[in-house]
Amino acid sequence: MNALTKDLALKAGFKFFGNTIVAADNGSSGDATKCLDEFTKLVADECIRICNDRAASAEFSYTPAKALVARRTAEGCAKLIEVTFEA
Repeated sequence: MNALTKDLALKAGFKFFGNTIVAADNGSSGDATKCLDEFTKLVADECIRICNDRAASAEFSYTPAKALVARRTAEGCAKLIEVTFEA
């Protein structure tokens, strides 16, 4: 498990012993399902952030026409991830 994955899992409420998840407690009932839902949301948000960063940097990496295509593709990807992971 990489550092980002573990960080997101910790933010979602999972507890670790080394790299092994030993408990799930997101501050309410300790329900693992709630932690998993929060973890999924955090992962989706990170993916959307990556797509949006890519969209923002596209204009500096390509010719204007290619930059427009790259930006729209990245923005479309971000929107698709957002819609896929909505509750």
